[in-house]
Amino acid sequence: MDVGYKLAKFLPVKIIFSAMKEIYRCKKVYDGVTHAAKLYPNAYLIMIIIGTIKGNGAGFTRLFERLIRGVWTPTVIEFMQPSLHL
Repeated sequence: MDVGYKLAKFLPVKIIFSAMKEIYRCKKVYDGVTHAAKLYPNAYLIMIIIGTIKGNGAGFTRLFERLIRGVWTPTVIEFMQPSLHL
């Protein structure tokens, strides 16, 4: 078998990669909130929305793209059926 695959499937390595991914996501949310705070200093709701979209942009983009195309499949939306695996 492939050494890289075995290394990536090794649980401690998966946990480290997952932690790094979440740290990077937190950084993106923080960057989105600080950018929105510069543009809208007293609009806390806008800061939260911009930070959320910045942190999970691909999830929102995929959802809106499917809604625009008219393909509504709730089974593939992560929010409707969360995948709870590492």
